[in-house]
Amino acid sequence: TTGIPKGSLMNNKNFLSMVYQNHAANMGWDKNDILLGIMPPFIAYGLVCGFTLPLCNGMQIDIIPKFESDKFDEYIIKHRPNHIMGVPSYLDNLTKSEKLKNKDLSFIKTAIVGGDKLVVSSEERINEFLASHGSRAMVSKGYGMTEMSSNAVYTANKDSNRLGSVGIPLVENEFKIIDEYGNEICYDEVGEVCLTGPTLIDGYLNNPEENKKVFRIENGTRWVHTGDNAYMTQDGLVFFQDRIKRIIIRSDGHNVWPSRIEQIIEENPYVKQCCVTGVKDPNVANGEIPTAFITLEDGSLETAEEIIKSINDACLSRLPERDIALMYFIQDELPLTPVGKIDYLKLSKEGIDNPKVKKIVLKK
Repeated sequence: TTGIPKGSLMNNKNFLSMVYQNHAANMGWDKNDILLGIMPPFIAYGLVCGFTLPLCNGMQIDIIPKFESDKFDEYIIKHRPNHIMGVPSYLDNLTKSEKLKNKDLSFIKTAIVGGDKLVVSSEERINEFLASHGSRAMVSKGYGMTEMSSNAVYTANKDSNRLGSVGIPLVENEFKIIDEYGNEICYDEVGEVCLTGPTLIDGYLNNPEENKKVFRIENGTRWVHTGDNAYMTQDGLVFFQDRIKRIIIRSDGHNVWPSRIEQIIEENPYVKQCCVTGVKDPNVANGEIPTAFITLEDGSLETAEEIIKSINDACLSRLPERDIALMYFIQDELPLTPVGKIDYLKLSKEGIDNPKVKKIVLKK
C-alpha cells in the first residue's frame, strides 16, 4: 500500500498463529461482539485482523463494502459496534464529527489503529473524545506489516499502552533493531526493525530478487528487514519513528526525518492534517526540499501566513535548523491511498504542481 505491489505468500500456519497471538494478547474481543469491518481484505490488516480474528472469536462482522471515511460517524451510529479499527486518520476524524457530538458511545470497547504512525497529539485527542462520550476504551495501537501477516506488535494492556508507544511484540515473535551495518544496537537507540516469528510469510510470489533483499537468514533464523526505524525501551516498549524510505535527503546531503516535523505541526490547534515529504529541488541535480503539506481546520481565526509562521517558529525552537520544512503548501485536502493513508508519494510528485494549493516559502 506504500510502494510497488507484491504478491505475498501467506500460509495456514500464519493465519492460525496470528489468532493464537492475539488471543494471548487479550484484546478484549468477546463472543457475539460486533466489529465494524471497514479495512479492505486485499491487505493483510483487513484480511487477518478484520476478518479472520473476529470470526475465530465468534464475533459478528458488519462489513462496509465501500467504506467512505466521511461517513465513518454514520456507520458507528447505525451499527453500534463494540470494536472499531482503522488507520489513524479515520479515528482522528471522528473527534471532529458534529453527528457524534452528543452521542453515547459507551458500547465501544476497543478502538484500534494501525497501518500508519499515530502522533501523540492525535492519540490524546482520540482518548479524550472516547472518554467524553462514555467509552472506557483508550486507543490501542499496533505495528506490523504484510510480511508478518499484519500485526506483530500490540498495546496488549495498560502498561504497554503508553503515549507514543505501539506496544510490545506479540508472543513468540522475535524483535531486534540493527544499525546501518547490520549490528544489533542497545535499548533506546534508533535503528531498523527486524522481525521473525510464526506469522512470517513464505515470501513474495515470483520475485526472487525482492525476497533476497527483504528476507535474510542469520544464524539459522529467517528474518524480515522491515525498512522501518524504531527504538525499544528497557521494559520492552516499541516506539515507531519513521519508514527509512521516507527519509528526505537535502541537496547538501543532510538527512531529514519527516515524522519529527509532522509531530510538531500536528500540535498546532489550527492544523487538521499534515504530511511532510521531499520535493525535487529544481535548482540542483540531486536532493529534495523538505516540504509540509497542510490542511487547516474550518474557522481558523488566524491567517494561513500567521499559522505557518507559528509552526515554523515552533519547529525552530525544537529542531536543528537543517531539520525543518523549507516550504509549506496549504490545500483543502490531502490525497489518500485506497487504504486511507496519506499518499506522500503523490504529494512528492504532483503536490507542487497543483494550482489550487497555496504556497508559503519562509526559508530558502
